[in-house]
Amino acid sequence: MICVDDDILLDRDAINWHLKAHKMMPGSVVFGQCIFRPASRESRSQAYLAELSPVVDPAAGLVPQPVVASGQISFERAQFAPDGPYRSDLRTPAAEEYELSFRLARRGIPIYLEPRAVGTHLVTGGVTEKTIQEFKYGIAVGELFYKVPELKEFAPYA
Repeated sequence: MICVDDDILLDRDAINWHLKAHKMMPGSVVFGQCIFRPASRESRSQAYLAELSPVVDPAAGLVPQPVVASGQISFERAQFAPDGPYRSDLRTPAAEEYELSFRLARRGIPIYLEPRAVGTHLVTGGVTEKTIQEFKYGIAVGELFYKVPELKEFAPYA
């Protein structure tokens, strides 16, 4: 099963790369890269922000990860039956991927980035968008530490 955010447009071969990754690493969770749509004219601030989120070289193959980025994520349906991978009580964007990463680690389910599975954000990676995104991440951490206090002990978020 693959889940794709509503602001991500997958490249033609992205789903095939997800399928190949699952054949190579059964029982794992796989996510692909989500790059920002290039601006018509890149400003210095956009160039700086792009450096903060570098694109992983597709030649790297599957890259083990401690946490997921759920812009485009795939998993075996049986891993999360019957309720699916996400908690229904989380309201803040990004909270679901933080909590899912924690749960996967506790269950010993490996996470891989498949850099050849590429999706493009339908927004440019400007300062305004990045600021809003980072603000939402902060709110998500607050919500999670309230609803899932043991997440404070999870090494990537401690």
